[in-house]
Amino acid sequence: MTRFLRRVRSGVLLVEGAIGTRLLQAGLRPGPELDAVPLTRPGLLLRLHEESREAGAGALKTHTFALRGTGPEARRRLEAAVRIARRVAGRSGFVLGSLGPLPGLERRAGWLADAG
Repeated sequence: MTRFLRRVRSGVLLVEGAIGTRLLQAGLRPGPELDAVPLTRPGLLLRLHEESREAGAGALKTHTFALRGTGPEARRRLEAAVRIARRVAGRSGFVLGSLGPLPGLERRAGWLADAG
């Protein structure tokens, strides 16, 4: 059994959330500025992760919810987001990837029509 599964089965594992919301509260604007934070404002992202750990989060989420594409820029953002979260999580914490809905997927699956 992996360390993560042992931890989850042993009790409650608090997971960090609302990084995007917290970045907006810090004055960033939605869109490209917010999405690029791992590259353009790594210190801010690091501080938010640190606040989550201090508040008791045992798992941090990468700031990659809005990540799109597979090119070099997307890879740089992904790697930076993971590196920052890992730095704060340390050996005792966990890092979870965060991926939002893929564009157009909800229409193909009929989710929006069913949500009516």
